[in-house]
Amino acid sequence: MRSKAGQAPDGDRQEPAENPDGKPDGKPVGEPVGEPEGGRVAQQVAEPAGTLEVKRVRKPVGDSVDEAVGRSLDASVEPEAGANAQLVTPMIRGWRLLRYIAEGGTTSNLSEVGRAIDVNRVTIMRLLATLEHEGLIEKRPHGGHRLGMRFLTLAATALYSDDLLGHARRIIAGLSTDLGLAAYFVIADGDDVIYVLRELPEQGLISQIRVGSRVPAYQTAPGRALLASLSRDEARNRLARRDLVHGRTGAKLELEAFVQVLEEDRRRGCAWSHSGFEAGINACAGAVIGATGEAVGALSVVGPQHIFERTPGLSEQVQAAVIQSARQLSLMAGGSPPDGSSKKASRPDS
Repeated sequence: MRSKAGQAPDGDRQEPAENPDGKPDGKPVGEPVGEPEGGRVAQQVAEPAGTLEVKRVRKPVGDSVDEAVGRSLDASVEPEAGANAQLVTPMIRGWRLLRYIAEGGTTSNLSEVGRAIDVNRVTIMRLLATLEHEGLIEKRPHGGHRLGMRFLTLAATALYSDDLLGHARRIIAGLSTDLGLAAYFVIADGDDVIYVLRELPEQGLISQIRVGSRVPAYQTAPGRALLASLSRDEARNRLARRDLVHGRTGAKLELEAFVQVLEEDRRRGCAWSHSGFEAGINACAGAVIGATGEAVGALSVVGPQHIFERTPGLSEQVQAAVIQSARQLSLMAGGSPPDGSSKKASRPDS
């Protein structure tokens, strides 16, 4: 026996079955229906792969659900017909919730959160659980959430990356001015290095390397400096994934012999290349170590081979400046300076 339309005597509400024409059985269109136990629902959303289907459930009379009830989850979030089909709606909702928390919003009252970001309570609960699982948010001791350490670390890394390039630009500018040679800063991208900064002396430098150049790491001095910052086993495993060939001649390189060259680079604290990648061009490079203990980039000083040959002591001067500058930039990056005990500039044939 029912005390009210759509409501059992014990207060639990039930949805009446729908007939084929889509109208609630025995109810005129527009009459409210009940809500499932445990919460108020404005919509039931099913999201099979590649589609988004929204089924509306009519708002119960007298219900105090937030203003999002009875309308779409978020008209500004849901991609409209003809809008960018590449948008991922759950990502947009998750970002809105993250931004809300970052701006000091409390998650103690999910209805208030829903009103603030126009997302229903059930979705907010699922988003909170997901973001917490991924470490992007964490629970406060007395309720609510705050940004998690993983999110803060990610943000700090991105901001620091910009700072690193600013510091690197100043340092390589000083190297170029003091030594009268070209200076570069590179970052790793997989097994390659990308040249992101360059400073040229007044006389310039004839080289095929430009800002944006991508080169296999093992073929260049700065790439070797990055590889030398790894352990012997890590470097060997990374190099074993590809066939090694000389950057200039194309001659095949033996893996173990190359690993030994990296050992020498590691002991020296820098990597030298004499006509290794480009004929007539010498380079000396040092790795920059970040706060995690891993290399975040490398700087190099580059010049014509004939200048090194006719200028006594230039190789030693360049090597000392590169090691010192790499250490300085590592400290700015929050890391420990790379070790390098030998002060003598050696001449590997690569």
